[in-house]
Parts: sequence; structure tokens; C-alpha cells
Amino acid sequence: MNQFESPPPATTACPDEKDHHTGSRHRRSPEAVEEYCRFYRQEFTALCRFLYRRGADFDDVRDIAQEAMQDLWLQWDAIYAPRSWIRVVASRKWCATRSTAWRVTTSLPEIASGDHIDERACAAFGLSDEEAHVLHVLRTLPSRQAQVLAWTLDGYTPAEIAARISSTAGAVRKALFDARSTLKLRNLRSGGLQ
Repeated sequence: MNQFESPPPATTACPDEKDHHTGSRHRRSPEAVEEYCRFYRQEFTALCRFLYRRGADFDDVRDIAQEAMQDLWLQWDAIYAPRSWIRVVASRKWCATRSTAWRVTTSLPEIASGDHIDERACAAFGLSDEEAHVLHVLRTLPSRQAQVLAWTLDGYTPAEIAARISSTAGAVRKALFDARSTLKLRNLRSGGLQ
């Protein structure tokens, strides 16, 4: 078991949840707790991998994913598409931390490039050498291109991606085309195969 395969939080220890909007308390059914725990086990590592594909630092992905999972638990009964919902929320959390980190570090010299692949990520996500190379290249793309490719690699269609990132399917397809063109051009420049 690696650090990305941890069990879900002990939700059954606190079955009474306080609704922060109304102040009332409600009890989660055992079925809801089990369904959430099953989702957590199935999606936590995938969510960490998604964030890493987006460009998040390896040291931050687990914390961001955990915060998003906690938000999901608080709204579990109201979310009808948790797999995409969690990616949207985690992406927003990552963007917020990235924006804050940029403001804090703009006066400091850059110590390490965000486009390198952390060996710990390769081990944690079980990446082959080829997958690590693809991930490295993905992390060097412009933000929108990397964003739509990360969603695509998680199995979403351009229309589904557009709905989740507040864009149009055409814009998503254009970003995918641009990303593929960029990757093809880089591959040709480096002497790789088409």
C-alpha cells in the first residue's frame, strides 16, 4: 500500500453532520457512508494522478485531493456526478493554491522547474517509463492544453469537459488539437517518431 492508497476518513465515527448553511444536524445512512467510502477508495489515487497531470506539485496533490474529498463528503447527498465534481473542485483548489504560491514566490529565484517528473510520483502512480515521459511532456504544455488533456486522459469527452470547465466543446476540441500539434512538433524537433 502506498501513500495514495490510504483508507477513507473515519466517517462512521461521526454519523451526525452539521449543515453549515442551516445549522441543523442530519444522520448519514449506512448506505451513504458505504457508497462514499467505496468512491473514496476508487477515486482518491486517480484524483491525485489527475492533479499531478494538471501540473500540481507532487507534495501538494494528496492535500488538495483530501480537501476536495472532505468537501464532497459534506455535500455527498446532493452531488449526482461525484467523479467529475471532485475533479472540478480539486482543480479550483489547486488553482487557488497556485495563485497564492505565485504571489508569495515571485520575488524568489526559481529553484526547480514545475515541468519535471518527481520520481516519487512515478512510484506512487505506478507509471511506466513511457507514461512518465508523456506526463513530463504534458506538464510542459500551456495551462488550458494541459487541462483538457488531463480530463481527456481521465476518460471525458470534449462535451463533458466543456460542461465542467465552463467552456464550449469547440474550444475544448481546439485546445486538444493545439496540444496534439504542440506535442507532434516537439516530437519532430527531438527526432522522435510521428
